[in-house]
Amino acid sequence: MANELPEDLINAQRAANAEHARLLELQDRFARQEGDDARVSPGAWTDEQRAEWDEQQQRWAALLPGLHVAVIAAAQTLGASRYEVEMAVKQAAKTEAAAA
Repeated sequence: MANELPEDLINAQRAANAEHARLLELQDRFARQEGDDARVSPGAWTDEQRAEWDEQQQRWAALLPGLHVAVIAAAQTLGASRYEVEMAVKQAAKTEAAAA
């Protein structure tokens, strides 16, 4: 099925993956601000850190509805389940990103 997936759908998944990775990087950086062993909970972040995390979370979340609609459309076109297409797209985006 990976060969049949629209390239724009795979690219949309890659974009969502990249935004989510940035979100996790911020979370990790803010949580480790006092050293490798100390963990700072999100409730203890500064207002600036929280605002930066919130903005990044919104960028990631803004991509998800369009991606979901595109997955459903591809599933209908391919005659496959939404789940099968979603998993194939995630795998294709991950595989091709690792190869790049």
